[in-house]
Amino acid sequence: MMNATNFLLIFSYFMIINPAYAVKTIDHRALQANVEQFVLAKVMAQVNKNQDIDVNVSVRKIDPRLNLRQCDVPLAFELKGQTIKRNNSVKVSCTSAISPWSIYTMSTISEEMNVITAGTELPRHHIITAKDLISLKQDVHRLRGGYTTQKLDLIGQQLIRPIRAGTVIYQNQLQLPVIIKKGDKVTIVTTRGALSVIHQGTALQNASKGERVQVKNHGSNRTIQGFALSVGRVEIL
Repeated sequence: MMNATNFLLIFSYFMIINPAYAVKTIDHRALQANVEQFVLAKVMAQVNKNQDIDVNVSVRKIDPRLNLRQCDVPLAFELKGQTIKRNNSVKVSCTSAISPWSIYTMSTISEEMNVITAGTELPRHHIITAKDLISLKQDVHRLRGGYTTQKLDLIGQQLIRPIRAGTVIYQNQLQLPVIIKKGDKVTIVTTRGALSVIHQGTALQNASKGERVQVKNHGSNRTIQGFALSVGRVEIL
């Protein structure tokens, strides 16, 4: 009579020499490739089609000790969170009624695009010109907000701190240059419809283009408020 121990030994041997009866497992490399494609599709759905951008996705190697049974239904992929970030957790599930399982893996994304940077070292208070700027490929997930891809966004603005060559220029490093300084003699233009009246005055504060500025009208000796129009010129609407 065969006892339980002998039966298990014979059954185990039978499974080894008969691979048709062995449990088939998923190829980890194929699974990682599937995760990459899933994440890449999510990223590309959010990318502006008019942008010149290079997207790369890498997936953390799945633990080789995991023997994941092949699924008899299509695998389900789920991204943790609503927005794509540089590092994303992805849930992979087999929803089979026979042998369900699920794992989590991490994916890392790089999105490289041309970002405007300093082409040379720029000093504090420098007013940016087109020749100061170059475009360089940057992984935007490594940048903070406020960078730009357009040179026109920066030209004519003034640096509030020095910038090294090859460094990304952010909006919070810039200010509009002062075109009217306190004590400057200015021309005051008062506009009423098609009629313009010109007076002379003195600026009582600094102002950049478009900013409000107080001036003293020499003719009336009154303090009035206008807008800095250009160097030495204030407009009263």
